[in-house]
Amino acid sequence: MKKIGRPRKLTRKQNISVNLPSHTIKKVEDKLSWGKSRSEWIQEAIERKLDPNQSSTLREASLLQLLSVLRTRDITEHLRRLVNAEIEIIQGMLVAETEEGQ
Repeated sequence: MKKIGRPRKLTRKQNISVNLPSHTIKKVEDKLSWGKSRSEWIQEAIERKLDPNQSSTLREASLLQLLSVLRTRDITEHLRRLVNAEIEIIQGMLVAETEEGQ
């Protein structure tokens, strides 16, 4: 006998409700590719964020993290000195912020 109706998906989904500012929703909708739903886009973004094997994006990395990566790269000595100086400045700023917060 032939089944009637649309085929069932293997994984069942659950509805959730999330309150987001309208400007955030606008940004998501601007990033949607043709034919992709907002739910699919948000699901993929959450899965990327939860995946420990995903490398973090540049936007998520702090300036100190980026400069530390540059420090370990094969760069010229002049650039290495600049990077080290920037790291020292940022570390000093972080220490000052921590001391102010205590």
